[in-house]
Order: sequence, then C-alpha cells, then structure tokens
Amino acid sequence: MKFKLFSILLLVTSTVALAQNKVTLSGYIKDSETGEELIGATILLKGTQNGVATNAYGFYSLTVNKGDYTLIVNYIGYKAKVIEKRIETSESYTITLDAASQELNEIVITGEADNLNITNTQMSIVKLSPKQVKEFPAVLGEPDIIRSFQLLPGVTAVADGAAGFNVRGGSADQNLILLDEATIYNSSHLFGLYSVANPDAVKDVNLYKGGIPARYGGRLSSVMDIRQREGNSNEFNGEAGIGLISARVLVEGPLVKEKSSYMIAGRRSYGDLFLPLIDNNSTANFYDLNTKVNYTINEKNRLFLSGYFGRDKFSLGSIFNSEWGNATATLRWNHLFNDKLFANFSAIYSNYDYSLDQLTTGAQFNSTSKIITLNTKADFSYFVNNNTQFEYGFDAKAYRFEPGKIKPIKGSAIANRNLDNQFANEFAGYMSLDKTIKKLSINIGLRYSAFIRNGEQTIPIYENNQPLTYNSILGRYENGKVIDNKKYNKGDNISTFNNFEPRISSTLILNDRTSIKASYNRIYQYLHLISNTTAPAPTDVWAPSGPYIKPQESDQFALGYFKNFTNNKFELSLEGFYKKMNNLVEYVDGADLISNNSIETELLAGSGRSYGLELLVKKNSGKLTGWVSYTYSRAERQVKGLTNEDPGINNGKFYAANFDKPHNLSVVGTYKFNDRISLSSNFILTTGIPSTYPVGRYEFAGIVVPHFTQRNQERLPAYHRLDVSLTIKGKKVNWKNGGHEWVFGLYNLYNRANATSIYFVEDPENLGKVRAYKSYLLPILPSVTYNFKF
Repeated sequence: MKFKLFSILLLVTSTVALAQNKVTLSGYIKDSETGEELIGATILLKGTQNGVATNAYGFYSLTVNKGDYTLIVNYIGYKAKVIEKRIETSESYTITLDAASQELNEIVITGEADNLNITNTQMSIVKLSPKQVKEFPAVLGEPDIIRSFQLLPGVTAVADGAAGFNVRGGSADQNLILLDEATIYNSSHLFGLYSVANPDAVKDVNLYKGGIPARYGGRLSSVMDIRQREGNSNEFNGEAGIGLISARVLVEGPLVKEKSSYMIAGRRSYGDLFLPLIDNNSTANFYDLNTKVNYTINEKNRLFLSGYFGRDKFSLGSIFNSEWGNATATLRWNHLFNDKLFANFSAIYSNYDYSLDQLTTGAQFNSTSKIITLNTKADFSYFVNNNTQFEYGFDAKAYRFEPGKIKPIKGSAIANRNLDNQFANEFAGYMSLDKTIKKLSINIGLRYSAFIRNGEQTIPIYENNQPLTYNSILGRYENGKVIDNKKYNKGDNISTFNNFEPRISSTLILNDRTSIKASYNRIYQYLHLISNTTAPAPTDVWAPSGPYIKPQESDQFALGYFKNFTNNKFELSLEGFYKKMNNLVEYVDGADLISNNSIETELLAGSGRSYGLELLVKKNSGKLTGWVSYTYSRAERQVKGLTNEDPGINNGKFYAANFDKPHNLSVVGTYKFNDRISLSSNFILTTGIPSTYPVGRYEFAGIVVPHFTQRNQERLPAYHRLDVSLTIKGKKVNWKNGGHEWVFGLYNLYNRANATSIYFVEDPENLGKVRAYKSYLLPILPSVTYNFKF
C-alpha cells in the first residue's frame, strides 16, 4: 500500500516538474516591410520534427522545455530566417521575414527546404499567391485569381465567358466563396471574363477541394477562402495598373505607425467608353472597391473592418438594361486569452442583387431580386502543445430572399407583381482535434448544422403532397393540384433540418519526402441555385430548403500520394476521389423558372456521383518553374421519376452533368531570363462539355419545332488554347518604393474557335436540310498592361 502511494506521489511530482519546465513562445509572424501577418508560416526547431504553423491570422504558439534553441522560420516567397534564442519563460515574440530576392522565383525558400506539403494533415488543398497569379497570361491583361485556379487539378470552368467554376464534379453553386469571411454569391464580372477577387487587394487564398475542415460548411464541393491585405503599417505606398480595357489602383499606409493601417483598392473597366465612337449605345462594364482598416488595441486585442463593393452593368441598345453586384462588410475582433488560446469574433453582412429592365415594345418592365445574409460567428484555437491543436466555434446566419419584384415601365401593360419573400436561419457548431503521433497526423472534426425556414409566407398545400405530377397521356410533367394554402406569420417555423457532418483526414509520413494522405467529409447544403443554363447567370435565383426542397448532401472520400524530389525542387501529387451526392435539384423539360412563385412545381430531386484521379507535377525553383496538371474525372447525375410510371430525366439513368469533362490537361510555365525579363505561358486541353442536340423536327401550325430526346448525350468539340505573356521590368528608379513593368500578352495565341454552343438552322439554299453552326466568344486577344508602384 505504501509502495502504491509512493508511486502515485512520484508520478504527480514528475508531472508537475515537467509542466513547470515547459514554456510557451507565442506571437505573430509578419512581413518585415509591410507588417502584414503571414498565414501558414512555419517555425521548426532545428534538428527535430518539432514545429508549428501560424493560423489564419498569423498567430503561432510553440511550447518547449526551457533551454537554448535554433528556430528556422519559413514562408512561401520569403527568405528563411534562422534565430538563435534562449527560451526561459513564456513570452510574446513577433518574428519578421524578408521577401525573397526578385532574382529568384518567388516561391523559392532559401535556407532549409520546406516540405509542408508532405507533413501537413490537410489534403486536397491548393494555394496560389497573388504574385504567381500576376505572372500568368490573362484575358486582356487583367490578372484573375479564380481563373488561375482552373489551371490546377480538379478545377474547371464550363467554357470561355462562363461564370463560376466547378470542383470535382460539383456545380458552381456548390462552391463556398468567402472574402474576409463574407459570402460572395456571384464571383464573376462581365459574365465570367473576370472574377471579383482583385489580386492587388488579396493577401492569401486557399481552395479546399476535399477533406474540408469542420469550421466550414454550407456548400458540397469546395471552399475558397480569400483574405484581403491589411495595409502597410510602416509607410505609405501604392501600386497601379493600366490595361487596354481596365485600370486598377491600390493605396495603403499607416493610420498610426505599427499600430493601425488601411488598404483601399479599386478597379474599373472602360471598354464601353469607346462604344459611342462607333455609334453603339450598348454598355458593358464593371467596377469594384476593396477596403480594409485595422487597429491594434494592445498585445492581446486587435480590430479589423473590411468591405467589398462590386457592380456590373450590361445593356444591349434599346432591348434591355441589366446590372448586378455584391456588397459585403466584415467586422472582426482578434482576442488572445493567453499564450495558448486564440479567438476571433466576427459580424458579417453580405448582399447580392440584380436588376433587369426589359425594354422591348409591349413588354416593358423592371425586375429585381436579392439575397441578404447576416452572420455572427466565433472561432477558437487552443494550442495544447506542438503536436495537438483543438479548434471549436459557433456560427449563426439569418437569410432574407427576395426572389423577384416586377414593375411596369413606360406605361407598359405589365402588372405589378411581387414574388413571396422567404426567410431562414442557419446555426452551426463545430469542433476538431489535430493530433500528431510520431509519423501519423490525424484531424478529426464534427460539425452540427441546423436550418430553420421561417415565415412570413403562405405555402401551398398540394394533393398527395406532390407539387409536380406526370401526365402519362400527354407525356409531360405538370403542376400539382393545390388543395389549400397555409399562412405562416412572421417568425413561424415552416421547416426544420438538423444534421451532423463528420470530417476526418490523416497523413502517414513514410519519410521526409513522402507521405500518404486520406480524408472523408460529409456536408449538407441548404441553399440551391435554380438555373436551367449551362453556367450560372446573374439572373439565376437562390432558393432555401423547405417543405418541398430538401437539403443537398454529399459524402466524399479521397486518397493521395505525395512525393518531393531533389531537396523539394520538384513536387508530385496523385489524388483519387469519389463523391456521392443526394437531393440535387434538376429542372424538368420545358420548365419555367423566371418569376415563378412556386418554383417547386418545376423541379425534380436527383442524385449525383463524381470520381476521378488528379496528377500534379510541379517544379518550384530555377529559371524555369511551373507545373503539369492532368485530371481524369466524371460528373454524372441521375433523376428518377416520381413513381415507376414516369421517366424522370433520361429514363432515370445516369447521364453526364453539364460540366462533365473527362480529360483536363494544363501545362503552366514561367522562364526568367534575368531579374527583369520573364516569359510565361499556359496550355489547356479539355474534353468538350456535354450538349443536347435535336434528333428530329416536326411542323406545327407552320412553325418548325425541334425534337429532343435524351439530355446531354452529345458533346461539343474539344477545347484547347495557348496563352503567352512577356513581362519586362523597368530599371531601378528613385521612387520611394520603386518598380514599374510592362506586360505584353496574347490570349488564345493560335486563334482557336472554341465552341460555347452548337445551334441548328434551316439551310436557305437547301430547303428541308439543317445546318449546324458553333458559337464562340474569345478569339486571339492581344493585351498591353503597364504596372507601377509609388
């Protein structure tokens, strides 16, 4: 008995002694020139595998035994820093890094090589720096972050000029795009030629394709997390660019040196200003404004306020006018409870709206629509030790959907009409544990989400609870019979959905240069983009889940092999994935989706599956850098009938989704001749997207009507394109921040006419015969851009 008591006492004493010998070094890693925090920077203890990385706000916490250490600090695009430091007590310690020399490729890290892609638990994540994006050839010389991601495995777009993007067989509305935590509902300018993410204003961007962390939810396929620059806290500077159709400018500087800073960035296209010179009264332009200000209250508290305001305008003479845009605002408070517990509290506003003026004679009206989201959230990171990190948080959203308001203009006979506004709340809580045990790292997470559809609204009650029925005599789907209407007052509960969303990812390190990773995630999506176009359009309407539209859900599995060569000069990754989706909404043939107050009468619920293999070979350093990316994947949908008596879509069989592209190849390269001149190019080759062609025609009342049978049974021709750009930096000047450059580009160098659609017209020279024509958007496009800093 005495021996047992002695053993317990010895164990407790040893534990206390060990705890007393532990100290914590914590703080931020920053850019030495601007004072911006660096996200994902790493600190390693030399001679060990022990180390940590900064979180989304640049904060780190490193726990060690008391003693002398050599710290090696790395970040992509920066010189490695070696610090000799004696750590005797817990302390706050800020580290600054210098940007890598311009003579090196910007993603080279000097000093010890970084193999974070091997050791990181996260898989299926891709990251591009704004500096890289600016080196790629771009449409009319305007760098674009979202289009640049389409050069990487698993990310595609339907066609040139198509809004949105597709990830691993998911539709465009299944991507969650966050700009400083605010949801962006339409990510494109000028119908997809450009994105809303201005590279000048962006500090960091990550795209999660799989193994999505538990802190994210609400979209099935991916999360693109974009963080804006905070502004230079040391000195004022700016940068600007002037191209053929657009210009941009950014200014930043301290409000209180090393304590508060601001950033303002703006873009505006001006190609439409030249249209009147050719007697063209059409309009096509966009502008956006990024703003951010921050204030460090003290060592433990910091405030951030950021906003985005963007607008597109497009008109076609006297036929129609349209405009649409996003507006967001984010207020964040970073609080450090102690050297191990970090928290962020956010209040977020997001608004997307569009307006359409139909000006044709006899049907002149104005139509507007919007979706407003209010969001509050709290995220906590607890750094237990260097091998264990615990994250948890809460999220609450309030939605207001205004699907349509129609007003007559110019004395039109069109009547006033307002579609029912819709209201909903979404709540979520999550927790995740990131643990490393020798060669094995694992992240286990669980998210709980609840979606509540609220009044005020009147909901139709259908016979047999079927908003859609099938008429077997006419062979078509028809609206269900309304037998009653139920009135819900403001705040009344219409529908409630509750779901658990498990997440898990793991990494097994075989050696310093090789690892195997696996992940699984389940995600629910409560918002649906109702569209019958191949790619999203500004006029598409978002609809919440409710009595007749169930939440979408997906399960994704992924397995990957990662290998680095030649001291991390080369990277190879091979990932396979399988995704199963349920409750996907598909429109029936002949659906009327415009200004429809009972959209459920035009929709069928279906399932989907996607699977594929992604290969990436990347060269990180030297005069020639770049990558080769190849993806084989399939994206399929299945929509069965309401009963065994109706056909659904394609008789209930699997068919290719609108964005299914089995083969995708991208070759990207940059060659630096010297520190002033570089040449960049990218080549893209993909399978053509699915299309539906008529199989015959018939004549009714003198009108020739095409006859269609199966959906998406044909394909457009293969898509391929080569782009090049040449960057010439100016000689050093005596400006405070120096630097200017010319960028010359050729988009679609060999003028490939890549089809966006195939249409059929009767041959006027051969009656009774039909000719097929293809439409395309972007021929060879030269560009010249002048960029400078001040």
